[in-house]
Amino acid sequence: MAFFRTQLDTKFRKALIQRSRVKRGGYAVGELVSFYRIEKVATKRGSWRGPATIIGTEGGNWWVSFGGRCHLVAEEHLRPSSPEEVGDILSSKIARDDLEKLLNLDPDDPETYHSSDEYEPSEAPDPHGQDPGQEFPVLPDEEMAEDMEFSLELEGGDSNDTSGILDRATGSERRQLEQPNPSGPVRKRVRQKAPQSKEHSVHMMKRCQTDRALEKALEKEIPWKLVPESEHEAFRSAEDKQIREHLDHKALVPLSIEESQRIQNEIDPSRILNSRFAYRDKHWSRRKLDPTVPWKHKARLVVSGHRDPDVKYLETDAPTINRLTILTLLQVLASRRRSHDWEASAGDITAAFLNGDDMERVRIRVEGEECFFEQCPLDPCLFQLVSDGSRVPRAYVGVHVDDLLVVGPRSLSKLIRETLSSTFPVDDWEIDDFDYIGSHVQVTDEGVFVSQEPYASSRLFELSIEKGQNDLDLASDEQRIDNQSLIGALSWLGGQSRPDLQCSVSLAQQCQKNPTVEDLKFTNKIAKRAWEHKDKGIWLRPLDLGSLEFLIYHDSAWANALLEGEDGFILTPGDHELGFMNEGPYQHNERKAKKANSRVASQMGILVVLSDASQVNQGGG
Repeated sequence: MAFFRTQLDTKFRKALIQRSRVKRGGYAVGELVSFYRIEKVATKRGSWRGPATIIGTEGGNWWVSFGGRCHLVAEEHLRPSSPEEVGDILSSKIARDDLEKLLNLDPDDPETYHSSDEYEPSEAPDPHGQDPGQEFPVLPDEEMAEDMEFSLELEGGDSNDTSGILDRATGSERRQLEQPNPSGPVRKRVRQKAPQSKEHSVHMMKRCQTDRALEKALEKEIPWKLVPESEHEAFRSAEDKQIREHLDHKALVPLSIEESQRIQNEIDPSRILNSRFAYRDKHWSRRKLDPTVPWKHKARLVVSGHRDPDVKYLETDAPTINRLTILTLLQVLASRRRSHDWEASAGDITAAFLNGDDMERVRIRVEGEECFFEQCPLDPCLFQLVSDGSRVPRAYVGVHVDDLLVVGPRSLSKLIRETLSSTFPVDDWEIDDFDYIGSHVQVTDEGVFVSQEPYASSRLFELSIEKGQNDLDLASDEQRIDNQSLIGALSWLGGQSRPDLQCSVSLAQQCQKNPTVEDLKFTNKIAKRAWEHKDKGIWLRPLDLGSLEFLIYHDSAWANALLEGEDGFILTPGDHELGFMNEGPYQHNERKAKKANSRVASQMGILVVLSDASQVNQGGG
């Protein structure tokens, strides 16, 4: 008995320290995933394979296609493929060629999906003599037998009787049945591009499936055919402005007809990319609320970068400031508004992606001392104005792609704006009342107010529910798509300026994959509450920065209520030591709770309140 007790105790302890394996769920046919397989070798080591394509489901398991074979995989052995893994498969020549064909096809033309009876070789054969479509490793036969334990039989007769099948088969299928080749490779089927009767414009956004999705896409790009004739001249001027910017920054070099012909003859055609203009009205959302608002024309020159053979090795990231960093800056601004006469200003760098040349560090002389900017160790997109004599920041500059946010004393802030304007082509600066990355910021002596009333007025709507639909009925495809769009808008509101919506939005997001009519009504209720209080936002009041207090409320306290006779929750000295941060950035420091003394059942909701000692002592207000 002692032996069995020891064995059970060991197994029980191992089970307690193991992480819980939660089924993700919500996979769909056609989704790219990676699956876990143990190799058929002596080491018995497992590895992730993929990307594979989900082709069906059977019970609680999923059928996936990988390397030309099918695998039946348990759901806990699946995970979504990462963008890097998907990028690797799309970078292969055969996948890239197929993608280019799909982009050029007309989905509304029935001839598009007419399969070719003959094999079409690639225009550029592989120099190594290998088939580019067979890049995945072939699995051993015994593993294939393990994954596919089923047989295919013809309905209504013997599987060897093919007389009736020959009568119904096409030309290519009849030849294959008459002369079977069980050991030969599977012939690749290539879609044949049918002749198109008309040209179709290609947009940066995905194909819209509902009217609301189309209206949302028009805010990003307006097709030329939808631009009124009265605005044609203004958009042509915007085109000229865009071309001049590229020429002034030497991003483009005009070529003569002879030079262009020589390049077409000497350069690989895959390195010659197409280009076009994308038109946008930057006041589109404002004009929906007030038709008297004039157009703000924008024409952007875009190149088919997805066809660049070197796109896999290009850096396409851009600096984006953290939302918490912005709120921290605005809180410091509100606290020093009266005492130190601080202000905030926002500006936009013109043609920011054309100003990527190396430059010297920007230096500013303040009160006879030379100051310079250095990056914050917690957020590399926040720059602090310091000097060699004092490392205490005197002002701050936040960077979000091409949008600048300057926070500091009024006189010093003006000097920073002048210095930045002399270094970069910055549009007109807006002071104490401006829009920054989707939020409207208003600075007064009472504090800083952050709201999103224009966004809520233009993006919120009511989902239409047909008469006679029951609460438990599944939503239609159009209702499901509109529901996802509405939840996305509510999620952005809740994360930026309306924290009161976050709990209800989190519940709605759990049902957006396959919503019912009852879920649609719940989403409408959230949108109605957001619309009724669309003018509300976040007030950041002045605080004493020398006596800040952090108050944290979370729902796990309810689950950790002590039972009668139960010991309390105690942290060891080691836990206290690990709880303090002594260096940054914080994401590089591992903080793991000890399983022996952690009984937190839920951390779904958490509220962090920033206050000062005086507010805490008087109980708020």
